[in-house]
Amino acid sequence: MPAPHTSMNIHMFSSSPSNSTAQNGNPSAPTPNGNLSASKELSPQPNGVGQQASSPGSPNGDNSRWSSAIGPTTTATTAKSGRVIEKLMTDRDNLQREMRTLQTKNDELLRSVQAERKLKNDLQDDNNTLRHSQEVDKALLGRRDRQINDLKKELKEEKEKRQAAETRSRQVETERDEAVEGKNRDVGLATERMMHSDVHAKILETSHRQLRREYKTRTQTLQTEMNGIGQKEHENQQKLVKLDIVSEQIRQHNEQIDKTHADMMTLWDAMKEVMGQRAEEMEQEYHSREERATKLSTEMAEALDEMRRVIGIKKNTNLDESD
Repeated sequence: MPAPHTSMNIHMFSSSPSNSTAQNGNPSAPTPNGNLSASKELSPQPNGVGQQASSPGSPNGDNSRWSSAIGPTTTATTAKSGRVIEKLMTDRDNLQREMRTLQTKNDELLRSVQAERKLKNDLQDDNNTLRHSQEVDKALLGRRDRQINDLKKELKEEKEKRQAAETRSRQVETERDEAVEGKNRDVGLATERMMHSDVHAKILETSHRQLRREYKTRTQTLQTEMNGIGQKEHENQQKLVKLDIVSEQIRQHNEQIDKTHADMMTLWDAMKEVMGQRAEEMEQEYHSREERATKLSTEMAEALDEMRRVIGIKKNTNLDESD
């Protein structure tokens, strides 16, 4: 029931007793104890103008005139008061139903806000999970980079060792060639002095063969070491290729994670803006409904007060009739 209609009914009801009194020509009002003033009673006249009672010593004549004047008016007032009271009770029931409806809508709005708040918390948890995953991937990538750097360092050391071995092998070959050349000179000199130093030549030849075997053994050993270094270098090259592939896969995975994170942040910003607007609208609607409920409660209280006042007037009127 709209509030203005209720106010209009209350206003009509509040003005009805005074109008009925004025039309009936009865200006008397109840005293604080609920009885009419006996010293200032007015007796109705046929022309509708009341005058003061002629004598307080003639109660029978005054009462008969008062009863004949107020009888129809009291009946009409009672019937009208009953209709007004019934109307007020109906308005009160309508107001109570509307208040219950407003309370139900308010509860639904609160549940909606709680659901959206839960959705916001879930999105925040997903965002935190993605951030944690990104940090873990970054840590893994950093560890892979360190392993790659360590392998590169080892490869560099192996290359340096191989270069040192090659340099050493060349030095040994140079020393061997120089030694062979020196021995050949010695052999030539020994051949010239063979007749004089046959024993000495045989000793030199034996030494030369032994030295030659020793140089050959050392050369074979160095060659084996160089082959092992080459094989290890080949294995390291294969490891580097595999690590490059893994690093590229991790980089692509991180790019996908960054893209997903950016999309989630964009979606989060949009959801945050929509939820903020929705929360503001619901808060405004809640305050509006609360103000309306407060206004309806005030009007209902006023209607109840008016109903009590009407009931009091009815009681006073009944007391007047009994008097």
